[in-house]
Amino acid sequence: ELGPDVPRVFLADGDALCLAARRLVEILDALGEAFPRLQRVGIYANARDVLAKSDEELAALRRRKLKIAYLGLESGDDETLAAVDKGATVAEIVEAVRRLRAAGIGTSVMVLIGLAGRERSLTHARRSAEAINRMQPSYTALLTYTPTPGSPLYERVENGDFVLPGPLESIEEIREFVRGVECATY
Repeated sequence: ELGPDVPRVFLADGDALCLAARRLVEILDALGEAFPRLQRVGIYANARDVLAKSDEELAALRRRKLKIAYLGLESGDDETLAAVDKGATVAEIVEAVRRLRAAGIGTSVMVLIGLAGRERSLTHARRSAEAINRMQPSYTALLTYTPTPGSPLYERVENGDFVLPGPLESIEEIREFVRGVECATY
């Protein structure tokens, strides 16, 4: 049962930031009315949807308690992003996070361990750390890549054309990433 004391809401089930700013303002206003003690709204976002919004629109969302956006960097390596059809470049993702931060919206950025495969593992780790340093997100999460049917790399993994790092190699990738991170991020 939900009551008026709800302090946090997460707009889940995909990239809600794809909605027009006007529609998001309506939703956030409705949440504020329904939950008078609301302190924070979180949202999934992708770089292109952030970049499509003006600074004024982002600020308007922040004023309505949109306080954190979760974005997938996945990799700081453009070659890896292209291989998985990310739909954005590293530069676009970095700019999106910077714009969210400038609007006062915190960010949690995800990096996928293993996404570049065994061959490019350490390059992926170093370039991902460099991207995190440029964007300075509030939070950084390292998640393990698991190929799923229908994903761009799934068939390549199944055919043996793409080799995922093993457990020790994944630890080395994480170590290389952590060594490269110089910004303050949780």
